[in-house]
Amino acid sequence: MSSATISLFLRRMLLANLFTANSFPPLEAVYFALTRAVPVANATGATLDEPTGGSYARAPYLVDGEHWTMTEYAQAYNSQDVIFSQATDAWGYCQGYAVCTESTGGETLFVGRLTTPATIAAGMIPAIGAGNVYVELVD
Repeated sequence: MSSATISLFLRRMLLANLFTANSFPPLEAVYFALTRAVPVANATGATLDEPTGGSYARAPYLVDGEHWTMTEYAQAYNSQDVIFSQATDAWGYCQGYAVCTESTGGETLFVGRLTTPATIAAGMIPAIGAGNVYVELVD
């Protein structure tokens, strides 16, 4: 299981939601990105070091009770596999991920290190297994 870091964007949105009239619009889906390097908390969807070419695309993932499980300890984890498109050409070595607001660009919500980094070759269908991404609010 890989612990995700909450992005600076999401930290600002949570505080704005609590202390101002600005509210964070609900998301129907998020988009998982694979990254060559482990992203930092201030990364945006536009600054991620994602694979290019070879049919790479972020994987859409629904925001609902079937795809995310909440624990009694204020944690959430992915309860279904995140499945990417089949690589038609090599994507290279991927060691991180980001959960983004858009299929391209957008903002990052969470970033983290893959439990098992891998070199993605042509013909592979990369996936992040259920229970391998968890998010928690810590003090």
